[in-house]
Amino acid sequence: MIDALTFEHDEDTVLVVAHAETMPRILEGLGLPQDITIGLSEFANLFVVLTPLSNDPQVLHFLRF
Repeated sequence: MIDALTFEHDEDTVLVVAHAETMPRILEGLGLPQDITIGLSEFANLFVVLTPLSNDPQVLHFLRF
């Protein structure tokens, strides 16, 4: 999935829906340096990831509804 996001959709806006156990690895695979932990009973987290031209991905916003 990381290869598809970084190579096939590098200029697209993409929505990824994942389980609490897989989302931290996806965020890490996208290059985010922060250690993200999501509890197994948390179901309302939204991560917005920006990939600026500097190739240094950042979490723009972390929301919990």
